[in-house]
Amino acid sequence: MPVVVGLPESEARGALDAQELDPVVTRDYSETVAAGTVVSAEVDPGTRLRHGTDVGLVVSQGPERYAVPRLDGSTLEQASAALDEAHLRLGEQSSRHDESVPAGQVISSSPAAGEQLKPGAAVAVVLSDGPAPVDVPDVSGKAQDQASALLQAAGLTVQVAPERVFDPEVPDGAVVSQSPGPSSVARGTVVTVVVSKGPELVTVPDLVGKQYRQAETMLAELGLTVRREDIAGGFFGTVREQSVEPGTEVPTGTEVVVRVV
Repeated sequence: MPVVVGLPESEARGALDAQELDPVVTRDYSETVAAGTVVSAEVDPGTRLRHGTDVGLVVSQGPERYAVPRLDGSTLEQASAALDEAHLRLGEQSSRHDESVPAGQVISSSPAAGEQLKPGAAVAVVLSDGPAPVDVPDVSGKAQDQASALLQAAGLTVQVAPERVFDPEVPDGAVVSQSPGPSSVARGTVVTVVVSKGPELVTVPDLVGKQYRQAETMLAELGLTVRREDIAGGFFGTVREQSVEPGTEVPTGTEVVVRVV
């Protein structure tokens, strides 16, 4: 039996052929022996063998290494299964916001895809938390077009409530309220704005000749306030004059002065 350990496979085969011995090759990984080199032989050198005897040789495949699979876009469960199949394992997991990778999917791995690792080596992954939250601006009191532009610029979706509302303080066409209000929300969140019709206008009735109590009730029902001024003590309680002409349209909350005799 010739010395074959440490020889390249081709040379080992040649040495055995010269002795009319038949090599039976199996291959195994080795961290120390170069690929294609004989690691061991099942028969010691110098052993006398019959011609035609099978001689088992173990030839190195080099170090056992496995490529990191591509994991980006996978869920954590899918990434773990892919690593198991590649004889690797899932390592440390971290997360960060990403504008394009959906929440829960892998953004990247370390080492990266294609790198060769020892069996059982850990591969760390970074998972997406989805897009970073955005701040909802306060658009109350702003004109509808301006409010919409501000919300869209912040990465939000604008929805205008179908019904406008009266508001004594917010002018016509401006935003009365919004939902959600100023806060941090996911990009693309729908923000509903309610637009003002301005103050509600009511028609001032004719109060002259009516008793003060009746006039006061009529104005209160319209959302107007009343201030009484007595003439000569206002003994009879009858309205003689009013500060706002009958038929005039005024906002609710307007004060009407009545002079009572």
